[in-house]
Amino acid sequence: MRRTILPLLLIICLLPAGCEKARTAPEAETGLSGTAGLAADTVVAAVDGREVTAGQYLYWLAAVCGDIRDYYRSAGGEPDWSAPLEDGTLGGYAKDQALRSAALYATVEGWAEKYGCALTAEDRAAMDAEWAEKTAAAGGEETYLARQGLDRSAAETLSEDHYLYLRLCALAEEPNSPLWAGEEELAEFFRQQGYVTVDMVTFSGEDGENRAAEAFAGLNASRSPEADLAALRTAAGGEDGYPRTLLPTDGTLPESLSASAAALAEGQLSGIVETEDGWAILLRLRDDTEAVRQDLLDHRLQAAADGAEVRTTEAYRNLDTAAFCAALDRSREALEK
Repeated sequence: MRRTILPLLLIICLLPAGCEKARTAPEAETGLSGTAGLAADTVVAAVDGREVTAGQYLYWLAAVCGDIRDYYRSAGGEPDWSAPLEDGTLGGYAKDQALRSAALYATVEGWAEKYGCALTAEDRAAMDAEWAEKTAAAGGEETYLARQGLDRSAAETLSEDHYLYLRLCALAEEPNSPLWAGEEELAEFFRQQGYVTVDMVTFSGEDGENRAAEAFAGLNASRSPEADLAALRTAAGGEDGYPRTLLPTDGTLPESLSASAAALAEGQLSGIVETEDGWAILLRLRDDTEAVRQDLLDHRLQAAADGAEVRTTEAYRNLDTAAFCAALDRSREALEK
């Protein structure tokens, strides 16, 4: 998936799809499910009655554990999966976060059924092309799946869900469709979340601060600061993707500019702000509510997933995060040899 729905979902577009022949072929218990000692089709949870298998869920658990481990290692340590947290342990937290991701994908499947979003022949062709390209680059299907830690069925399901999500996105762009949001709904979402639409110009180099001061004086006295700042941005080499609509807290802006962007009123300049790249000037533009249409869909999907009835099975409850991660490390070490 894309935009703000969940960081983990951004990687799903890189997963393989498959041909019809492979969808009916029997599979050995390999990949992450084999690492966990579970059959790939073992049901670990149900989301509003929709089953989540070990082959699907463990992909998310491996990704969450990897992120947690990277965080601890950046501080010079290693995660203790038994470490107590407010509502359990670190290992339990990892399982919960992975289940949240799995619930989101189950919700995508449910919405696709509800709103009649089926995969097309073009989708299938694109999925098969992705599969062929990525397996060839990896040196074959078996090697590719081993590196992803997936069995074929789980890889296909995840890839199909990505394309179903794109179908939902397309439906949300169709006026008067069941997922279409009107201007008032978009505007309310824009305000509630704290989005801003801004333009920015940055001056770098030894004379950057002086040029920024000169530009600010001109913009401050301008009758058309929006047009003048755009011209300055173009002359200075441009800022990729500007003007743009963003959340000041989403990491798009340097930290020094985030507070300024959030505080600006429409038509207001930020003043000169020093950043790692030089000296920047922001201008708050009129709210571009249309820019958050897909974000609103993501928000609605996540809210539906968070509100879904999630029931876990004994296989889920017996899954030990520490043991799974240790086994995963061993399998990856063996793969690298």
